[in-house]
Amino acid sequence: MTSKALNIEKIAAPKNMIEAASALEKLTLHKVDTVNWTDYPVQPDVTFHIAHDDTAFYLHFQVKKEKVSALTTETNGEVYEDSCCEFFFAPDDQGYYNLEMNAIGTFLFGYGAGRDRVRIDAEKLSGIKVFSSLGTTPVEHTENVTEYTLTAKLPFDAFVNHPNFQLNKEQYKGNFFKCGDKTPEMHFVTWNPIKTEQPDYHRPEFFGDLNIK
Repeated sequence: MTSKALNIEKIAAPKNMIEAASALEKLTLHKVDTVNWTDYPVQPDVTFHIAHDDTAFYLHFQVKKEKVSALTTETNGEVYEDSCCEFFFAPDDQGYYNLEMNAIGTFLFGYGAGRDRVRIDAEKLSGIKVFSSLGTTPVEHTENVTEYTLTAKLPFDAFVNHPNFQLNKEQYKGNFFKCGDKTPEMHFVTWNPIKTEQPDYHRPEFFGDLNIK
């Protein structure tokens, strides 16, 4: 199977999340649009931008055509049960990090190999910033909210299993996801295809190519 590939371009370090979103929106737009499992046909309209500034990754997800549900408010809570966008990144072939963010900006951050995950202590994650266009108030499943954006900063010092991490390779591996494991319209959509019988995002053998520019 041929993997997808994208370029992670370099931007000047933004002062805040509003400036980050503005810079990201000028870059190449990518889509999370692969429905891998016919039992889960629901497909929100999901696009994203990604960049770096040599010290952090920046992400900007745009989600449309989704009846939003986001109830988790605790860092490292079960955000994937809500309307959720995700970025998985492998610095090497030993393991990978997973940043998962619900529609009101609550996130979890973990590390491991495959499904053997460890959620990193919240006190070590103060540098991760997530801004949601919906604010931070929980949202019940509703037809009144059908679109939102998430802008995130993921500093490299959050990669606690890789001290002093720097982008010293031309290519890494990763994937981008949209899910809602316990929403009334359950869905599992990916950037790079995953060839498994049941939904499973923790499959690094199906990560795509992330080219550093």
